[in-house]
Amino acid sequence: MKNSSTETRTGKHRRRERRKREVRHSDMPDFSVQGNMRKFDKKADPFYATAAWHRIRREALQRDHGMCVDCMAEFARCESVRPQPATTVHHIIPRTERPDLALTLSNLASLCEDHHAKRHPEKGSRERAEQTACRPSAGMKIVKI
Repeated sequence: MKNSSTETRTGKHRRRERRKREVRHSDMPDFSVQGNMRKFDKKADPFYATAAWHRIRREALQRDHGMCVDCMAEFARCESVRPQPATTVHHIIPRTERPDLALTLSNLASLCEDHHAKRHPEKGSRERAEQTACRPSAGMKIVKI
């Protein structure tokens, strides 16, 4: 016969562990670079796994309200219908050129996948980015009032 107090503690333990896992999730969605790296079968840069990068990345996404800055600029110029959420934080001046600016907020821009592909044609996804660019539908005219 099982001891009911042992079962209760086990149940409490499970609930406590479940709550701990739920608390670990942040307010912002996790757009991890490592997920994208697996697609291309490349090794992820260890820099992107550091706590400092995660902190500054979250700050950049919060500063830009989680939206792609290029989409927002196109939207402001009436070139786009709907701005896209940012999935990537991009170094404006690459880390290879200026490693001292790697964790500088003013050197970071929140971008959607399509605009990030446009900024990095060497990564081979520019054709897809041009096909799926944030453009108004055919025959649609945007008028600012």
